[in-house]
Amino acid sequence: MTYLALILAVGLFGPVTETNPSLLGPGDDPPVLIALRTNRAISIDGMLNEEDWQMAPFASGFLQFEPIEGDAPSQKTEVRMLYGDDAIYIGATMHDTNPEEIWRTLGRRDNLNKADWFIVSIDGYLNRKEASSFAVNAAGVQLDGVTTHELNTSWNAVWESSVRVTNSGWIVEIRIPYSMLRFSDARLQSWGLNFQRIIPRTGEGSPRRVPRSQSGTPHRHAGAPGRTPRAPARRASAEPRPER
Repeated sequence: MTYLALILAVGLFGPVTETNPSLLGPGDDPPVLIALRTNRAISIDGMLNEEDWQMAPFASGFLQFEPIEGDAPSQKTEVRMLYGDDAIYIGATMHDTNPEEIWRTLGRRDNLNKADWFIVSIDGYLNRKEASSFAVNAAGVQLDGVTTHELNTSWNAVWESSVRVTNSGWIVEIRIPYSMLRFSDARLQSWGLNFQRIIPRTGEGSPRRVPRSQSGTPHRHAGAPGRTPRAPARRASAEPRPER
């Protein structure tokens, strides 16, 4: 079985139980997420019911950066990753003990409105200077942009997402073509990622083990070796997609 391994500064990765470790310090090694290789056609429907999703290791053990930095969040989050010949897939399960209180606020694309959100930032070169960010709220509104010290939403990528609210929380499923990402030609890849969940009703923002002062910048993202099945297309111009 072929794997793509990615180290994330915001997740505890592998088939592990929930933990609550301390915030990363300057000399700490970031944890690792193993992205599972898939040869299946993954349906972007917000269900995560394909067998590969069930087999994939997950990231959990998120910590708050607000309102109380370093505390465990009120709700559990699990994030899984798959990769195929032409895209990566991200499946996030946002557990919620009060799903009727999830904020499903509609709005314009690229507007980070008052809603429950899931955000992933990808630093494909692992240079800790720039990351491509993709976000979806519980109403299915998309946001994307380039994160340096701040998020610039003038960049619009072409990608897919689907959201499903359940009786135990909400799920987001994302497909990002390799052509929307920037990374090296190396067969052995080192990427950095950052996951974040926003729960507005409690004022919580929960990345994984990233201090508040560093939560929005890519320099705390990190990467580990992995393999892609072939050299995918990269750096294609992203076409703006119309607002829905």
